Amino acid sequence: MCDNKAMKKTLKYRIYPTKAQTTRLEAQLEECRWLYNETLAMRKNAWEQDKRPLSYYDTKKCIPSLKKQRPSLRLVHSQVLQNVTE
Repeated sequence: MCDNKAMKKTLKYRIYPTKAQTTRLEAQLEECRWLYNETLAMRKNAWEQDKRPLSYYDTKKCIPSLKKQRPSLRLVHSQVLQNVTE
């Protein structure tokens, strides 16, 4: 009655960042929060004014101009910023 199937193993890891790492992670999280709220407002305004939805690709195209407007967005990797706009 013994199945020779592979047993799934789960590993848990806990990290303990230094104060400098914590500060940098919090700064990146703040930039992600700002970008999320900004793109949400853009989508809301586009719908209320023009009755047209903004897609993921529309908001993704705005990231370079937002980086010029807010240079601190450069703290966050570009792929992470794109994921935030989904």
